[in-house]
Amino acid sequence: MRNAPWGLLALAVTVGAGAGLGSIAFRWLIVTFTHLFSGHTDYAGAGREANGSRRASRSA
Repeated sequence: MRNAPWGLLALAVTVGAGAGLGSIAFRWLIVTFTHLFSGHTDYAGAGREANGSRRASRSA
């Protein structure tokens, strides 16, 4: 397999597809756990709010 050009091509495509799917799964995990723990899908866009489901009461 290492000496045949088609074998290296098949191996490269397999490794590339596995890496691509792994990165998609990793990104999904990041978004899922961010939403689970912070209440936001994008924590950076939340401003200074710690958790969207728990609003801090401000006493003036």
